[in-house]
Amino acid sequence: MRAAVELRLTATPKAVPELRRRLCAYDDDVRLCATELLTNVIEHVGDGTPVRVRVVGLTGSGRTRIEVTDPDPCKVPAVLPATETAECGRGLLLVSALAQTWGVERGETGKTVWCELAGDDGAVVNHGDRDEKIMRMIRRAPTPLRSAPPDSAHLMESYVTQHPRRARALSRLAAPAIAVALVGTAAGTAVAAPYKPTPAAPSLFLSGVLPSGQMYVYMADGTGGFDERSGAYVWPHFRIGVSVDPDLTGWQDGAYHVMADGTLNLWRGGRLKKIASGWGQYDTVFSPGTLTGARHPDLLARDKKGVLWRYQSKTGGSLAARVEVGTGWNQYTQIAGEGDLSGDRKPDVVARDKKGVLWLYKGTGEARKPFASRSKAGSGWNQYDRLVTTGDVDRDGHSDLLARDKKGVLWLFKGTGKSASPFKSRVKVGSGFNQYRVLF
Repeated sequence: MRAAVELRLTATPKAVPELRRRLCAYDDDVRLCATELLTNVIEHVGDGTPVRVRVVGLTGSGRTRIEVTDPDPCKVPAVLPATETAECGRGLLLVSALAQTWGVERGETGKTVWCELAGDDGAVVNHGDRDEKIMRMIRRAPTPLRSAPPDSAHLMESYVTQHPRRARALSRLAAPAIAVALVGTAAGTAVAAPYKPTPAAPSLFLSGVLPSGQMYVYMADGTGGFDERSGAYVWPHFRIGVSVDPDLTGWQDGAYHVMADGTLNLWRGGRLKKIASGWGQYDTVFSPGTLTGARHPDLLARDKKGVLWRYQSKTGGSLAARVEVGTGWNQYTQIAGEGDLSGDRKPDVVARDKKGVLWLYKGTGEARKPFASRSKAGSGWNQYDRLVTTGDVDRDGHSDLLARDKKGVLWLFKGTGKSASPFKSRVKVGSGFNQYRVLF
């Protein structure tokens, strides 16, 4: 049996990876639960709170007990559903799924939140049983129909896969403490990312929303396809989704949601923030990147009269006043764009007209006239009912185009970086994508 570990820490974000490092002798489940309990103190008691962390093997039960003690006896954690406007995750749902049992002990001068996990002496844990338990917790999580489920529901389903790419992606979408736990290897070291996307050829998720409002997310596998879907968010009133890279790192780090009542929200870092209202006037919203070389990307929105408007996003996701960039865009049945399609490092867009002709609009870098005159990119595109851009799907340094046909088959058109012929011949990605009422 291992000797007990007892640490006295100050609950700050920097203490989270330090705690994980100090518990390197334990498996990922122990470290994940310990860092989540510490993060709970940071979020709900306060940054800078003194805590005691104790990890000990329990004789006879084959369990490892984790205790995190803080001086506030009043703020007692609980597993709760997250409403559609919730601004924080629910990491205790993850602890509930991984632990055999957990609880809270309160005293006059503080409280101890504890959990007990199977295995205390290096014994191999049955991860199949653990993963099934996680999935059962997801299915029975107390989530109202009209609510977005807890952040941890998405985390749990992705955690089951033990996929490094998903772990890195979650670090951009979820609570930092959980992300730190997910990206570690068994030895506690960081997983290196050999691939580095750019704003001109970013790496974004492919997201789909079912008629029920349940959202699923697909990650590019780097070879022109996607990994198995993951996710458990439910947005019953979701109308339009726009994936974004707010800080122009090349990685997706949030998404704007246009809801049925016209509300525009920003989902980032596990938090939902209302940005504006009145967006029911737009029938198409997307983000090609930063059209003018600004520090944050633009949103483009087409109103029902066919006028195209540009919104410059700001730090924190708020938007500057809109600027008109063109009229007559109601001649197009589909408009899409994310990154550079012509090889000049400026964001471009493509638009399909009612005859099925696909047109390329090259970016100019100018605020008032962000696109040059259109050029023909192909014909016969009426066979597709949805065009989607998620950046560089196959990791060749060029942004690509996805198209769903009327049978639900998803096709990849790999980018060439040449304006005269921006796409290669199509390659089948998968089928069954007509199950989604929203695809972005």
